[in-house]
Amino acid sequence: MRLDWPTFDEVWADLRATRSEPPGRSSGHRDRRRVYLASLEQSEQLFKAASAIGLASRPLLAFYGLSQAGRAIAAAASALDNGHWQLEGHGLTVRQEAGALPQVAVTQHGKPQSSFRRLSDLLGSPALPDAKAPRPVSLGELWDALPEGMRRPLRRDPERRPAMYFSRVAFAPHPLASGVVCGFPHWLSESSQPDKDFKLFMSAYPHADGYLMVLAELTPNFRASRCLIAWT
Repeated sequence: MRLDWPTFDEVWADLRATRSEPPGRSSGHRDRRRVYLASLEQSEQLFKAASAIGLASRPLLAFYGLSQAGRAIAAAASALDNGHWQLEGHGLTVRQEAGALPQVAVTQHGKPQSSFRRLSDLLGSPALPDAKAPRPVSLGELWDALPEGMRRPLRRDPERRPAMYFSRVAFAPHPLASGVVCGFPHWLSESSQPDKDFKLFMSAYPHADGYLMVLAELTPNFRASRCLIAWT
């Protein structure tokens, strides 16, 4: 679930402020400082350019913007010594291209110093299965992990577990921590056993465990479906 976050411009303003005093190991090593500053600048420019062009070309610039952001993270990472901070290759590959787009299999690929594998370790993010894994991750599953994918899903089926929007609601004084969760899929509103299916759906979000559903507004329009949820 996603918490409310700063705007695009606010995030980049904060990142630009680090250039005068680069973080981590990029502050005391000439080459790492140079890569951090250059990669951060290129990443911002690429992301801004991506937001200003059509959808057909936007992914290309967004990809290279993300790649440069990864190089800046690695250059600053205190966990990487001066012999292991440089990245080589992107580290992902497609195992099968035939079939429907949501079923395309994506696996990790390449050396340990590839961007995806190195950054997964640095950020404490689970890595994807490799090419020999019996069950790879599909593009549809990766798409559902993006908050923006909630509004434009690649697939519409009960197996989807999309990233959802969470907004904290303050009731003072009140013993419960409460918030509105939006983005429940449309099939929940059509269920003949909504309580059971709602619990099954929420079991895929372990960090939300212990919730109490206070009020539900599940509609056929999945964009409007939302629940007021509280935690003790």
